[in-house]
Amino acid sequence: DPYSTYLTPREYQEYLQHPDPGPAGVGIYLSKRMGFATVVSVLPGSPAQKAGIEPGDLIDEINGDRIRELSVVQINRRLDGAPGSTIALSVIKGSQGLPEKMTLTREILKNAPLVAKTLDTNTAYVRVPTFDKGKSEEIAAKLKQLIADGDSKIVLDLRDCAGGNEKEGEKTANLFLNHGLITYLYGQRFPRKEVVAQASDQITKLPLVVLINQSTAGPAEVVAGAILDNKRGDV
Repeated sequence: DPYSTYLTPREYQEYLQHPDPGPAGVGIYLSKRMGFATVVSVLPGSPAQKAGIEPGDLIDEINGDRIRELSVVQINRRLDGAPGSTIALSVIKGSQGLPEKMTLTREILKNAPLVAKTLDTNTAYVRVPTFDKGKSEEIAAKLKQLIADGDSKIVLDLRDCAGGNEKEGEKTANLFLNHGLITYLYGQRFPRKEVVAQASDQITKLPLVVLINQSTAGPAEVVAGAILDNKRGDV
């Protein structure tokens, strides 16, 4: 399971003592695929994007250490750190096969802005780069403004959107739904908990299309899945 992590007792105690490795990062969203740390998405304007890292690239080493045996959680903890500190990466670009060395400087990553505009004459277009806290309210405000200006259909662009908070994804899905299951949580020792759309939180019934690609992950998947499963729009 690429999204689960096993920590030894020593590693767990270390995690409890230092749960947050630092507030700065390089803007990479990862998954483990076939044992490799694969870049799923890169935050716009981040150090990773400026260095030329792209979805599909493989992270082979961090600061000289091979990371193939590490989980996603462990890798993310190594990527984050203090603002202004540097990190050395060995990156395999696409199908080249040969690692490329690069040094990135960690930054406090700013929330990438929404893109909201009218396409053609009456299509509201909203592109979401990441689901940071408060993003669902921002999406709602932009959509209300575009609808008030006369737009009568909506394109929600979630391509390359991989980061953020799942709650923001749930709230965003509810903007378009007045009923139905949005998502649910379930675990070995965790009873199923459903997140159901509330009619009072829906803001529009206009026709909807959601754009996704291989780099759509996390909260964005919650949105796309809820729209598709409830037959609310095209994905």
